[in-house]
Amino acid sequence: TALPICTIAPNTYTSAGQVIISLPAAAKKPNTAIRWRQPQHSGSGFDEWSLNNVVISGSFSANLSVNQVSFPRFFSSSTSFGGRSQWASIAGGSVASGSACKAYASSSYNAYFSASGTRSITTVSLNMRFVKWITFWFVLGGS
Repeated sequence: TALPICTIAPNTYTSAGQVIISLPAAAKKPNTAIRWRQPQHSGSGFDEWSLNNVVISGSFSANLSVNQVSFPRFFSSSTSFGGRSQWASIAGGSVASGSACKAYASSSYNAYFSASGTRSITTVSLNMRFVKWITFWFVLGGS
């Protein structure tokens, strides 16, 4: 059962910024997958978005490094989908370098979404029982 935990309005995050979400109690389960999804947009190459530096954490601190679920922070050329990593699937996008829409400028690679159809990226099922926060860098429409 999908449970929306955050909706990002079209006029927000038009430049790269950090998003911090408090995980609701209903999502604190031993087998929870997190999905970023854009079901509608203006077509291929429009309303593009980018995601990076994802942290899933049991506590919130300045460096977000305490009690993290084993989860990659940054995308790279070796980021894989379908079981070899913490990412289960990606649709309508890819892990790319040098895109005009960079969520995290310090990283060469970002998950970048600009294709037609539903755009989404989903984690594998994770034990989220003790998770309090999800943070990530996000930009909508390029930077």
